[in-house]
Amino acid sequence: MSRILSILSVVLCGLTGCQDPVQTAPEAPGVASGDTEAECQSNESYFMSAVYRPLLEPVCGGCHNGWGVAKDTDFVLVPTDAPEAVPRNYQALLEVARLDIEGIPLVVAKPSGATSHGGGTVLAVESAEYDALMKMVSRIRSETDAACAQATTEDPAIFDGVRLADPAATLRRATITLAGRLPTTAELGLLNDGGWAALDIILGRVLREDAFYEVLREVFNDLLLTDKYMGGREALQLLDKGVYPDAEWMFEEDAYQRADGDEDLLLLARTHANRAVAREAIELIEFIVRNDRPFTEILTADYTLLNPFSAGVYGVHHSLFDDRYDPDEYRQIQLPGIPHAGILTSPMFLNRYPTTATNRNRHRAKVVYDYFLGLDVLKFAQRPIDLASSTHNPTLNDPQCNVCHEVVDPVAGAFKNWDESGSYRVPEAWHGDMLPPGFRRIAQPLEAGQTSLQWLASAITADPRFDRAIVRIIYRGLSGEEPLRPPSVNDEYPEERARLFAAQTEYFERVGRQFRANGHDLRVVFKELVTSPWLRAVGVDDASDPGRAAQLDAIGLIHPLTPEALNRKLKALFSYPWRPNPSGVDYLTDGSEYKMLYGGIDSDDVIKRLRDPNGLMANIQMRMANEVACLVTARDFGQPIDERRLFPGIEPSFVPEDENGFVIADVEGRIRDTLVHLHAYLLGEAWESDAPEIEAAWLLWDQVWRGGRDAVVAQLEPPALPTACRYETDYWSGEAVPEETRIVEDGLYTVRAWMAVISYLLLDYRFLYQ
Repeated sequence: MSRILSILSVVLCGLTGCQDPVQTAPEAPGVASGDTEAECQSNESYFMSAVYRPLLEPVCGGCHNGWGVAKDTDFVLVPTDAPEAVPRNYQALLEVARLDIEGIPLVVAKPSGATSHGGGTVLAVESAEYDALMKMVSRIRSETDAACAQATTEDPAIFDGVRLADPAATLRRATITLAGRLPTTAELGLLNDGGWAALDIILGRVLREDAFYEVLREVFNDLLLTDKYMGGREALQLLDKGVYPDAEWMFEEDAYQRADGDEDLLLLARTHANRAVAREAIELIEFIVRNDRPFTEILTADYTLLNPFSAGVYGVHHSLFDDRYDPDEYRQIQLPGIPHAGILTSPMFLNRYPTTATNRNRHRAKVVYDYFLGLDVLKFAQRPIDLASSTHNPTLNDPQCNVCHEVVDPVAGAFKNWDESGSYRVPEAWHGDMLPPGFRRIAQPLEAGQTSLQWLASAITADPRFDRAIVRIIYRGLSGEEPLRPPSVNDEYPEERARLFAAQTEYFERVGRQFRANGHDLRVVFKELVTSPWLRAVGVDDASDPGRAAQLDAIGLIHPLTPEALNRKLKALFSYPWRPNPSGVDYLTDGSEYKMLYGGIDSDDVIKRLRDPNGLMANIQMRMANEVACLVTARDFGQPIDERRLFPGIEPSFVPEDENGFVIADVEGRIRDTLVHLHAYLLGEAWESDAPEIEAAWLLWDQVWRGGRDAVVAQLEPPALPTACRYETDYWSGEAVPEETRIVEDGLYTVRAWMAVISYLLLDYRFLYQ
């Protein structure tokens, strides 16, 4: 097995450097090596890079648009910030590329002055743009893409000089972030034998642990925001009682009788019914991933996911469930008469993104494009609308308006059977002043009228943009960064930003293709991103060049941990949570404590995570570091030496000097070795005992110890530890621990010196950021 893994490791990342602490991008998985010629691009990719950006957008677009002087010609472009601008403008070129005049392609003859052109000569015959346009026409007329159309054109130089986490550091990040634990000894052994190839195997297992699904739920609630309805009866009250008369049965006067006189069942229903309805879409996502179903089912599932309590809300009998008391038992259910389409027909999704009689589902269509196709239809440049030239029903007939509405309105029409409350109601007719339901200029078949969202879901998931959109969602969830956008005219270094945007776009496209090729297995996306340089960057060698610095800033080398991720990290390293008492709530994950102040969201009023640290967050970090250090230091010393996480090689009685002030070299060596261990355990850093980082920690320990020892002697400090910092009882049970293991006194002030070091390391940016 080791031999096989070693061979795979060579294939994936190259033998040289795979075990080094830091790597440069060309040796890491996921980065192309060498330049790819223009001929190795698909036609549409070549169009965007060689024709559209340099020529059509800046030169032709001024007249050949829906309101320009060439608006009545056969060649009309949509603005670059319009929905699907590149494919739509590519289609516009396709429609004229086969026309000739006197043996010259018309689309080349006009701008080059070979024939009459209202805009005059705008293209020099011997220019690079002329050659690119001719090559584009030749590509179109050959009716084939280049043979290597699927080859990646990622730019390997993007990560030149960027220090990347090695396999061991990447594994540590992954297990803490995705599984809430440290790597096991077995995993580290396998990684040591197999490098990157072994990491792929390990990640496959990590991504099946229960803790991973907690991360998955967070990532997709950050998108869908349906946790808005988790409190009280908010979800139940949104359901149409005319459609679901039992929605709030557990709160009605006869609830006790309807629960068959079972008070426990009634209490469980009041506790879990609202939560299950609110989280229906999120539970569906988790169910699909847990059961290795194609991720396209988040839209195409012809069922909903209910537990015994949400089933009762929808009028489904509890006999379908093995245990009617179990809120974690979920079943695939097809509600009678409902043509389910995964998330799209979830009542809470439809309520979270509502419609009105005048909006006509356009808001829902906008969300579909944004979430599941990666296209924000509201990202339009501000441009004046000439009201005098507008026509009757401008959203349908006026090019100033229908540039967007011809994309949005057909998808809005696919929601025609779902009303303002999210209930299924087939209208008598859809609005005749809107484009008919459809997608990408394809009208929905008449026979799909009552199952319009099922038809739309199939169309969306067949589109490669769906794959890329999901990759972007997972990237955002793991990194905390928004995917890059094309540079604007205001960018100080547009060329550098453009290169970076192109590299990231190519990378997302490649991962999207792997996602589809692997049957839409979402774990493929997680594994690709976790091991990619986009998420493994830990530092740079030189950012003195301003343009390069702008690129690196856009990459986002480190990202503050979310409150949930920081909470998981604390539990993974210490096994104790940060909370006021064992039965209390975790400070970092409860909305009534520090969750919102530390950048979290409530899915209601606050829907964007705060990613830029502020003074309040810094104060929370300091309180966390001090209180956690107080909690864990004495407790770790109280454990058997082979069970200690923090201090396996030292005791509270160990001091570096004897009573006469002479250095005890062995003890100082042990203290330094412990500092090396703590840096490795808490920060994932490997240092020698004489490294500057260890020297700084040693000086801190020594100064705190000396000052505290002298204060105890002078009776300025008590010899006993503060009550909260003692080890006298078991944390969870509160039962007294054996007297010989208790840590109460600290007359030598060593325990408090070690507390200072723990607090110091917990405030290190390498602990708080990723």
